[in-house]
Amino acid sequence: MAGRVIMSKWHTLYEASDFPVNRDCNIYRNLTEVHYNKMRELLKISEEKEYEYLSFLLKQVWKKYENELRVNNSKARDNEVGFYKNENTGIYGVYINIDNHTQESNDGWYAAYQTIFHEFFHNIDHLAGYKSYTYKNKNFDHSDKEYQFGEIIISEIRKSLLEEEKNAGPKEKTRLRTITYDITDRRHKAALYDIIGAVLNYGKYGCNPNNSEFYTEDGKKCGDKCVCNPLSKTNPKTAICEFRTRGLSIYDRCSNSKECSYKRVCSLRANDWCNVIHGHGSNYWLVKEKGSKEDDKESFPMRLAEEAFALMASEAVANRNAFGNLKKYLPKSYDMFVEILKEMLKEEFELWGRLWSF
Repeated sequence: MAGRVIMSKWHTLYEASDFPVNRDCNIYRNLTEVHYNKMRELLKISEEKEYEYLSFLLKQVWKKYENELRVNNSKARDNEVGFYKNENTGIYGVYINIDNHTQESNDGWYAAYQTIFHEFFHNIDHLAGYKSYTYKNKNFDHSDKEYQFGEIIISEIRKSLLEEEKNAGPKEKTRLRTITYDITDRRHKAALYDIIGAVLNYGKYGCNPNNSEFYTEDGKKCGDKCVCNPLSKTNPKTAICEFRTRGLSIYDRCSNSKECSYKRVCSLRANDWCNVIHGHGSNYWLVKEKGSKEDDKESFPMRLAEEAFALMASEAVANRNAFGNLKKYLPKSYDMFVEILKEMLKEEFELWGRLWSF
């Protein structure tokens, strides 16, 4: 006789939790039944023990706010994608393109539905009172800072990844070089590039190239004017020595000459190594309000916290391999992310606590 399957308390709570299809909600009407159902399928609790608890939290957060989520435009142009207020109606909502974002992106950076979930988790954060940057936890570092989650991310990147890179020799296998060159699938590292690149380039926390020791393969140190030319004898696979104004500078293989040209890069030949710029720019990281033209460096950890929350949540739901890399290389930031989700479910945990000991 087959043994009885013992479910964890999270699976038990999940099975007992009513999560009916809500045909009256805004996202059902705007995304169509097919895409609504697909997203609900992705939100199911994971059978992998490592992600069981996290997927339970994400599903419960989604359930809590689903009826309030709003699509302002499901056919938005690329430069309109995001979560922000409609200036005509004054209503906050998501701007996406349902034709493009329900499949893997053309440039290979994002998995199907990932961008849609990303913008909706910005929407959820807004509805929850921006717990991403307002929540404080005394059990974590930087609880005395205004934007604790952002400060944790900054500290983890600077004291862990960048310090390791600064002190490493030209051929050492650092974590930053592993992320850049050994994780070959773009979908599995896009969020890391965005977050690390932001800390490296923006705000008063920016990395000063003159004080950082990055090397080319032949052992030459890179300064702020150093450029690794992919057509030279220097092997860009073992060098990280460009500081650009947008995101983390990385190298990637061009699949064709058109892609190379599109990315403002190095070569007109397919399969050459090219400098690929990926990530948000200063007009995102350094302003408090969309559309502002004034830089506000003090707002950087706030924007970083807000963006990291949406990146982590959307990858955990729609791009598990990418999320695994975020968790691996930014473990302290991951732990704080989980606490933020729990804070969003504070009332629910009080109810569940009557049934289970947490």
